[in-house]
Amino acid sequence: MEIATAVVELLDKYIATRPDADVAGYKDELYSIDLVIDAYEKVTQEGHKNGKVAAKLELQATRREEFYDKFKLVAKGLQECLANINSEGVKPCKMFLKHSMVESKVLITIDEESYNDEQFINTIYSAISKIELNLFTDGVTLDISFICARQSLNVDCIKQDGYGFTYDFTTNTPIV
Repeated sequence: MEIATAVVELLDKYIATRPDADVAGYKDELYSIDLVIDAYEKVTQEGHKNGKVAAKLELQATRREEFYDKFKLVAKGLQECLANINSEGVKPCKMFLKHSMVESKVLITIDEESYNDEQFINTIYSAISKIELNLFTDGVTLDISFICARQSLNVDCIKQDGYGFTYDFTTNTPIV
């Protein structure tokens, strides 16, 4: 099985278990204005007919579906990015994913030689820009960044920044 496909399958399992806080579209205990307006309209319209609980459950299900649809685009973009990295002869070391309705970010660690190779960096960021233009819109974005894989990289700090999924390409395993 191709490594990018294996990673996407693991990410798929991870995304399916995200808590409602990630799915709902709020960050730092603040909701996006779109979510507030959607919830208000939905509860106002449906709440009178079916009761507020039913409308809330339906809205949560809709949000989870939107969350998962967004993830599918992120996974496709990530798969294309990993294919581009492999075509350049570079093997990524680790990958960190932060995914919510508000933002999707990926950090990929690469060896120091590749990280310092200006041609590789220019080529890969150019490819990423094309991926972002082809797949993503204003409402759905993906931010992919590269960092140098050093022994001093503090995975706990990265996780505290909200990167909930980590994958180690050297051992082909997720890091929990």
